[in-house]
Amino acid sequence: MDEVAVTTAVKSDMLASLADEVSDLQAATRELAERQSRLEGEREGDQRSLVRRFSAGGTALALVISLVTGLYTIYDQVVAKPGEARMAKQEELRRVAEALNQLQEDYVFKVLPLTAPAQREQAQRVLNTRSELLLQKGRTLIGQLGDDVGLAELLVIGYFESSRGNLAGARGLFERALAKGAVSELTGGDIYAQLGQFYMQPGPEQNLSRARDYYRQGLDVLSARNDPALVYSRAQLQAGWGFWEMAAAGDKKRGCELWGMAKANVEGLPPLALQNVRYTVDALTEQMQQAGC
Repeated sequence: MDEVAVTTAVKSDMLASLADEVSDLQAATRELAERQSRLEGEREGDQRSLVRRFSAGGTALALVISLVTGLYTIYDQVVAKPGEARMAKQEELRRVAEALNQLQEDYVFKVLPLTAPAQREQAQRVLNTRSELLLQKGRTLIGQLGDDVGLAELLVIGYFESSRGNLAGARGLFERALAKGAVSELTGGDIYAQLGQFYMQPGPEQNLSRARDYYRQGLDVLSARNDPALVYSRAQLQAGWGFWEMAAAGDKKRGCELWGMAKANVEGLPPLALQNVRYTVDALTEQMQQAGC
């Protein structure tokens, strides 16, 4: 069930609960009016005027209307309006993520094919400006929505933060995405690889032990099945891990081992799949030779 359906169900339950409370109030009011009528009958006999009967009934009705109006006012102010505002922000964030995805497509299909350097540079500047404005808007909405941010939006904006060099921002979004769960094996493996890379890189946040834990968790996720896509993703993770072991940790032995495992994974793919990614084997072979593995 998606978030809108859940919110609608919650509202329906609350309206049903309010209806029950109104029914109870009406019953209590009728009983109060009957008691008042009996008391006045004993005291005054049957001399109570028609005007007083209408007055008693009108007072009871006014009480019910006042209570019902108060309950619905409270519901509207406490539940309905805040909920609608939150859903509007979720929809706005979804549109931001879609716009960022569209910018990525524009870059691949419109900017990269440009052959004139000046024209490409100008187009790149335009896309960078638009993406930065969208990211700023996305950051604001994510801060306002808190735990109500959707998984897809966390991932899209996280990837863009990473591509723009905001690794700390990307890390926070990726960790929140993992905490939500329900990510696919390919997506989960990629998130773990991104987090592993973050903690491998030199700097104040570097934590080699934590980085390796993330890489291992990514391999565990991608090792669930031997689907060609998962096997190739495992190879990519191992290749990236091996590079950072050499570049950041200075561990040539571990790096070479990881590159060797990555190459073996790719070479073990079915012939048709291997044909499409043969360049990966060639690149790994060249890197291993240059590193003296």
